[in-house]
Amino acid sequence: MAKRDPNFWMLTFSDMNTLMLTFFVMLISMSSFDTQTFRDYAGSIKESLISISGGAGVFKRQGGIITRKEALIKAKKGISGQVLSELTKQLDVVVADDGWTIKIPGRIIFDKNSYKVKAEAMKYLKKIALFIWKTRGEVRIVGYTDTTEKNKWWLSIKRASSVLDILLKEKDINPARMTIMGYADTRIPGRRVEIFVEKRS
Repeated sequence: MAKRDPNFWMLTFSDMNTLMLTFFVMLISMSSFDTQTFRDYAGSIKESLISISGGAGVFKRQGGIITRKEALIKAKKGISGQVLSELTKQLDVVVADDGWTIKIPGRIIFDKNSYKVKAEAMKYLKKIALFIWKTRGEVRIVGYTDTTEKNKWWLSIKRASSVLDILLKEKDINPARMTIMGYADTRIPGRRVEIFVEKRS
């Protein structure tokens, strides 16, 4: 009978150590998984989907894609055109190359010697606020008075300021776009407010 090698057990022990080492290397590799890489992959997948409720989604169109931001701008332009069409039927709107001037006569918006906006004018100002919100250009609000009214310069500025306050309350319009002016009774036909909206693409 052959004599058994007393060191034979070391071979099995060595194999076991190798397996244990491999196991621990796998554990370390899994625990150090690059989470940023995973997030990048997840973000790429998310951006590939069409967003309905918000975010930087994309929409299909002929010849390429249109971003959600572009789609919203296009929709705004469509709505602003509709609102402007309604205003032209109700108020005097002058269209020029650089913008639109919306004129609200004094009989509709202010009583004599007053800068408080009349209730009947609110329906017009709400539409004007919507129109301004849908556009991107600067806005100039100018107040005027009749020749017979008192404190003409002060009153004309206060009228423009009153209109500005209402427009800003109606819609989330950037105040940096807005300017007010008062021309007193220097330009006919007198008591009124004119709102100029700059055209800007």
